[in-house]
Amino acid sequence: NTTNGGTSWNQSFSDTVLYRNLPINKIEFYNDQIGYACGGTRDFAGIIWTTTDSGINWNTNYIALDPITDMYLVNQDSIFCTGGDYKFGSNYYSSSDFAINWQSFGLGFFGIAQAIDFKTKTEGWITIGNSQRLFKSTDGGFSWNIKTTPQNSAIFDIVFVDSLNGWAVGNEGVIFKYVSDIVNVNDPG
Repeated sequence: NTTNGGTSWNQSFSDTVLYRNLPINKIEFYNDQIGYACGGTRDFAGIIWTTTDSGINWNTNYIALDPITDMYLVNQDSIFCTGGDYKFGSNYYSSSDFAINWQSFGLGFFGIAQAIDFKTKTEGWITIGNSQRLFKSTDGGFSWNIKTTPQNSAIFDIVFVDSLNGWAVGNEGVIFKYVSDIVNVNDPG
C-alpha cells in the first residue's frame, strides 16, 4: 500500500503463508478501508483476500480449486466472482458477508468464466473467453442465460461505466461497444 501517492510503497501482510505467493488477478477497493483481491493457481486454489485497514493486512479466503479470475463488488460486503477450468466448466461465486462464506454455482458450460460486470443493479454479464460465449443475468445474478458473442469472438474482459456505456475486449484485438439493442448476441442453437 502507499500513503503518499505512490512515491513509496509499504509491504502488506497476509494471514497465511500457504497462499502468500499465488498470483493476484485483480484488486479493488470499495472505499479507502475495505478492499478485495482475487487470484490463485489452477488445480490448487482460488483465493479471495480481504482487508479492512486500507490494505495493510489481508485475510485469506479459499473458495475454489481453480483461480478466481475476476470480481464485482455489489457493496462493501457483497461480491460476485468468476473462475472455473476446462475440465469441470465455468463457475461464479457469491458472498454477502464480507467474503467469509461463499456459494458456488456452475454455469453448465465448458470453459473458464473470465470476467464479470454489471450494467445495472439487475443486469450482469460474464465472459467465457475462448468458448465464445457470454452469460447474461437480468435478476441481479441469481440466474444466468447463455449468449453467443458478437462475431463468435473470444471475449476476455467486459466493463460497464453506466447503464448505457460498456465495452468488451478479446482475441485478435477485438473491442466491442455495448449498444442497448445488441446485434449478434443471440441464444445459441
